[in-house]
Amino acid sequence: MKLEINFTKVFIKGIFLFIIFNLLIAVWQPNIGKLSLYNSIFKGRERLPFGENPKQSYNLSLFDLDAMFASHVIHGTEKAEDEFRVIVIGDSSVWGTLLRPEETLTGQLNEMSFSACHVKAYNFGYPTISLTKDVMLLEYAMQYEPDLILWLTTLDAFLIEKQSSPIVLNNEMAIRELGKEYVLKTDINNFEEKTFWDKTFIGDKRAWADLIRLQIYGVMWSATGLDQI
Repeated sequence: MKLEINFTKVFIKGIFLFIIFNLLIAVWQPNIGKLSLYNSIFKGRERLPFGENPKQSYNLSLFDLDAMFASHVIHGTEKAEDEFRVIVIGDSSVWGTLLRPEETLTGQLNEMSFSACHVKAYNFGYPTISLTKDVMLLEYAMQYEPDLILWLTTLDAFLIEKQSSPIVLNNEMAIRELGKEYVLKTDINNFEEKTFWDKTFIGDKRAWADLIRLQIYGVMWSATGLDQI
């Protein structure tokens, strides 16, 4: 008995299912960023993902806060009873441009010996100057129950024109919620507004691709500890 396959029907059904899949993604908007291989298969990163040369630094810039924090070492670290948890917020000087993770401020703090308690510092710096960006990252980081916040900033970060950093423009919902909760000025006019099409799998394929690439780079990050050049 020969098995006859109607390739035309298979193709049409495949197209139909793909369209349904795209519509479901657009309507549902799943938090795919929380699905991470870091802190399980791969070791967590010492700082938030940021990179302009992914193939050499095994790192890349993306705007999904869930994915960024899920890749960070703090996400997979349970707070010990004797831990005094410190989070450090700021720009590229805190993130550690041109420095290895152990050479940054948080790396140096973790090398120090404190007799009073077990101090553990976590790097949540990000290489753009913007108070709005800092507040957004700080708000997200509060779920990790810090005991102390070190926020390094300058007067330059107060300028209105400095607030529209790429990571801010791509997280309109988070910024709007901050404005409502803390009565902050968030009248940024050039947010990256997403249409219904932009929310589909095809329309948002860059975000999906970045998430997958971030997981792939976890292999080399775990092997080398290199996250920039």
